[in-house]
Amino acid sequence: MRIKISEDILPISSLKKDTVNVIGKLKSSGRPMVITINGKAEAVLLSTKLFEKLVSEKTKVM
Repeated sequence: MRIKISEDILPISSLKKDTVNVIGKLKSSGRPMVITINGKAEAVLLSTKLFEKLVSEKTKVM
C-alpha cells in the first residue's frame, strides 16, 4: 500500500466540497489519503475496510 502523491494528498477544502466522492475513492483505491490544512499534512483518512485490515494485522503481531 503506497500513497500516490498526485492522487492521495488532498486539501481539507476539497474534502469538504466533495466528501461522498472522496470516500468512494478511498474505498476503490484501498489507499489512505493525506488531508492537508494550509499546505501541511494534518490527518490521514482511510476506509473502514483498510482500518480493519490494519488493526487485524497489528493484533496478529501482538
